Amino acid sequence: MKAHELEKISAEILTELGVKSMPAERQAEVAAGLIVHFNDIVLEVVIAHLPPSDVDKLNHSLMDDPSNFYATLAEVVARIPNASLLIEKAVATELVALKTQFAKLKE
Repeated sequence: MKAHELEKISAEILTELGVKSMPAERQAEVAAGLIVHFNDIVLEVVIAHLPPSDVDKLNHSLMDDPSNFYATLAEVVARIPNASLLIEKAVATELVALKTQFAKLKE
């Protein structure tokens, strides 16, 4: 999943959660937090399904060549069977949890 895809998902979540009614500055803070959160979820799914050598490759890319991290991530994710389905399921599950928690906060 690419950065722009996560930004799009975050924008959709903001709309679904009703965050669009917040001031623009707060919306940006929430969106940034969502991007970080969903990046973490994607990485957790990916790392859980990678051999240690590919995890090391990701770590090295992040430390040594951060500008190439997404390309390296795409390369290793391509070797995971059904990676997109695994990621989509994790993101969808987390989205439901966020919506549930947000609804409770509104009560």
